[in-house]
Amino acid sequence: YFTAKDGVLYNKDMTVILDVAPEHEFPDGVLTIPATVTEIRTPITSSNVKSFAVEDGNPVFSTENGILTDLTHTQLLQFPNGSAESTCTISAPFTEIGAYAFYKTPLQRITLSDSVTAIGEYAFAYSDLTAVFLPDALQTIGASAFFQTQMKTACIPASVTTIGSQAFNGEQYLSLTFLHTKIAVIDTFAEDLSNCGIFYGYLGSPIADLFPDRFQQLTTSKGSTCGTSLTWSMTGDT
Repeated sequence: YFTAKDGVLYNKDMTVILDVAPEHEFPDGVLTIPATVTEIRTPITSSNVKSFAVEDGNPVFSTENGILTDLTHTQLLQFPNGSAESTCTISAPFTEIGAYAFYKTPLQRITLSDSVTAIGEYAFAYSDLTAVFLPDALQTIGASAFFQTQMKTACIPASVTTIGSQAFNGEQYLSLTFLHTKIAVIDTFAEDLSNCGIFYGYLGSPIADLFPDRFQQLTTSKGSTCGTSLTWSMTGDT
């Protein structure tokens, strides 16, 4: 049994959001999460949702500048796809980008500050992203996190210790830059990268052994953080 109210489909007792009607026009573009809701079953991708609000007393959800978060405001749960912005910077208090948080987002460029240490599965999948700047404090990139985006290049910081399966859909990438030499990280998703164009990395990186014909060595003069390395690889400087 279900309950449908104001363009949102819930379970019977309105504790779970099951779906949001993509054509529904929300007042002022604001989707308000009822106090009874403790779970959102599917990503909210409607372009008519410009921001989120949460009723007082909700035990799970909150908001930060119209973005849906957990109660501690450290986990970014859902960015509104109806936002008019094309670029975005995610900074403190956020430490984690939740699963599906930017799923199908129209945003084109996103910068994550050093407060962010984890990216959940499918976080940016099927989005319009052309560039994302990953922080040097990042540790975890979930499965399919950047699957089927518009990005052509990416830089993986040396701090990363875990990368999930198909986190980067190698078919779409012209180049990937690896700033670490941890073989456990690369082994887990090497097969996903078989169609990638060029790999950049430092001497000793296992990526050189996996794809020797497409590996180009970085030097310290090119920069040791993703900010400088990503700029370099995007401009094609060799």
